[in-house]
Amino acid sequence: RFPNNVVAHTGRAEILKAFSRFDEALIAFEETIKRFPNNVVAYNGRAEVLKAVGRFDEALKAYEESIDKFPNNVVARNGRAEVLKAVGRFDEALKAYEETIDKFPYDIVAQNGLASVLAAIGKYKEALNLVSIPKPKSLSEWIAYHIKGVILLKIGEIDSAIKVFQNGIENNPWAAESPYFQTALAVAQIRKSKYNEAADILQNLSLPELKPVAKVLSIHAYGELNDFIKAKDSYESIEFSCPPAITALRDELKERFIIRDTNRVLKSDEWLFKRECDALLIAA
Repeated sequence: RFPNNVVAHTGRAEILKAFSRFDEALIAFEETIKRFPNNVVAYNGRAEVLKAVGRFDEALKAYEESIDKFPNNVVARNGRAEVLKAVGRFDEALKAYEETIDKFPYDIVAQNGLASVLAAIGKYKEALNLVSIPKPKSLSEWIAYHIKGVILLKIGEIDSAIKVFQNGIENNPWAAESPYFQTALAVAQIRKSKYNEAADILQNLSLPELKPVAKVLSIHAYGELNDFIKAKDSYESIEFSCPPAITALRDELKERFIIRDTNRVLKSDEWLFKRECDALLIAA
């Protein structure tokens, strides 16, 4: 009825993306860009879809195209940094977040991203300073609170981290954020050798963005339970679609619980735990 209404075109694409109909969403965003070449939402939406389906090189180029065309758009800058973080290019991600904060000093999304990267490279004090929000209210503050919990988990304050995750599951008003707290709680349960509890959490997670992390963690939980069939099923579900930043973790769990070669020297449990925490930070 209104073929030249840009809001309708971008809105349709956003809805398709929200329902994980990524192939259709990508087509819709590309058509919107052709029709409305100055619409930043469509450019960023296309990049988000490419990242969601694991086409990271293309997502990075799409965000860079958006930044070139819309240099004052903070969403594009944060999106580019998120892709760099997702593929484990932490030094570049750190620089990208720092540049974004220099340009947009009050942007909490960039601050959260910076905190997650700092924690991934072991700069815990700096990371905690960015996410120490006593009573989160906004969506971005709840994300910061989740990151705080993961940092506490990684530095060994397991019980404090569990309190954060349980509070996030029970009290945060943003339903889409609950799976992030649940996934983090699963890592804490694995750390405490509560593998049944972890497996129960992970099998009920359906958020597409968390699927790779949840499946990798499931290999660990089921493997510890000697349920090697489910461990193998979890591995095979992401064998060809695992983000580069967590493939080393996936492959180590494969060696430990699927191949089970007793002659191979495995990584330590501490190595696994740190990498699982990093997987949470990458997905945050």
